[in-house]
Parts: sequence; C-alpha cells; structure tokens
Amino acid sequence: LVQLVQIFACAAGKASGAGASKCASCVAGTYSVVGSSECIACSSGTFSNASAEICTNCTKGTYARSSGSRSCEPAPTGWYCPKPGMYTPLECDKYNGYSSLQGAKGCFLAKRGYYW
Repeated sequence: LVQLVQIFACAAGKASGAGASKCASCVAGTYSVVGSSECIACSSGTFSNASAEICTNCTKGTYARSSGSRSCEPAPTGWYCPKPGMYTPLECDKYNGYSSLQGAKGCFLAKRGYYW
C-alpha cells in the first residue's frame, strides 16, 4: 500500500523548517520568498513589517543602522540622509555654518547672526 503525501510550498513572507507541518509568518525585520525554509534578516538600510516578501529601503531623511530592522530612524539634528537605503546618516558641515533638523534630507546654511 502506497501512501501519498501532499507537499505545499510556503507563501512569500512565511517559512517552514524541515519536517514542519505548517508555515510560520516571518517576524518584522525579516522576509522570505515562496518556498523558503527560513526567514532572512533585512540588510542595513532596509526594514520590513511582519510577513514581508521583500525588505523596503529606508526613505530619504531616515536610516537603519543594523540588519533585521523593523523600522527606520530619522536622521538626528545636525545630520542628514540624502538618499534612500542609508545605514548611517551623514554629518552636516557645522564648522562652516551648516546644520539640519531631525529627519533631514540635506543641510542648510544658517543666516548671519544665527548659530546652532
């Protein structure tokens, strides 16, 4: 007597280890593609919500320093993130009068008579 076993691939955003009877959702900060046996941590500069099939680049003005990020942080005051997918913010040239506000995409020059 032959017993037939039906095998299903896990959907994107879910994974199942060897011998598992069901697929589990990937946690925030990880992702998977169809048929994955494990969830993979998002790389620095990206993030994901739970059950993600891809990681998303941090937007301009934000960054994610470590892999496996669940969200991106805004660039702190005096720093900026000019492009998507940054893992560390860049410092404004404060010695020449440039600064920025939190979450900045670029720096600006302070007017004469003002300082930071």
